[in-house]
Amino acid sequence: KVHVHDDPVAQKLLRAHRRKRIQMFARSMTDIEELRKEQQEKLKQALNLDRLPEGISICDPSIQPLLSPKVRAVCSAFPLQAEEIIDKYGLNSEEFNSMLSESKNNPLFKFQVLRYVKRGRNGGEAVVPVGPQLQEDEPTKEVTTKKVTKSAKIQARSK
Repeated sequence: KVHVHDDPVAQKLLRAHRRKRIQMFARSMTDIEELRKEQQEKLKQALNLDRLPEGISICDPSIQPLLSPKVRAVCSAFPLQAEEIIDKYGLNSEEFNSMLSESKNNPLFKFQVLRYVKRGRNGGEAVVPVGPQLQEDEPTKEVTTKKVTKSAKIQARSK
């Protein structure tokens, strides 16, 4: 019996698989960030605002009851839409959240992810274009699996 760490072919396959997973993570982060920005723009338009309040998480459950139904619908639909993006790239929310945590705590891993993000911006193979938040700031928040009613999902998409 040959152990994986003793088999160079197995090691090469594992590294290739790991690289592919990082690429898929970078792509999903990029798409989720794009979704977040699109939804913020739609909310600003729907609420006739130039900008959303800073320093306040509009999806914070403690302030949700005080907010407009439009804002609540978007906040309710976002986790489901993010989950769809994650699924599209062959990941699950547990794996995504684990990689997100690693990108926050492991500078080398964060560098690898950002390298794939930048390759995508420059016409490389890795990912689609991304907004500036992934460049300099921390990646998006963890995704939680949340069931959303079909009407809330439709409401959020129509906004």
